[in-house]
Amino acid sequence: MGYTNYWTPAKGLTTEQKLKMVAFADAVIKETPVLIKGWEGTGKAERTVDVISLNGDKKTGDNHESFTLLNDDKWQFCKTARKPYDEVVKALLIYAKEIGVVSEWSFDGDETEEEYATGMELYKRALKKIK
Repeated sequence: MGYTNYWTPAKGLTTEQKLKMVAFADAVIKETPVLIKGWEGTGKAERTVDVISLNGDKKTGDNHESFTLLNDDKWQFCKTARKPYDEVVKALLIYAKEIGVVSEWSFDGDETEEEYATGMELYKRALKKIK
């Protein structure tokens, strides 16, 4: 069983929201020390107005389930199994909730846990880069 993030995407996203999300994803990936890869844990993470898709690095065993955002308006989840890329997923979902890209977000744990704290710190560092 893996440690999981759950979210409900908002409906009717604007192009502005999507562009902000892509810019933030770029900043998060630049700010994290974690090696972020594409859907299968290889290649480059996808960051377009149509989809943000990423995973940990398969080569090092730091991948688990792929994270995707912007491509669907149905309830979603991503089991990260507490692997290093979870901090990236958390930072992205914190920002997505802030700008209305997701309407709800939760995870297996609470805001006092280290996983949330590392995601929040990454969120804060990346936010400084886009403002």
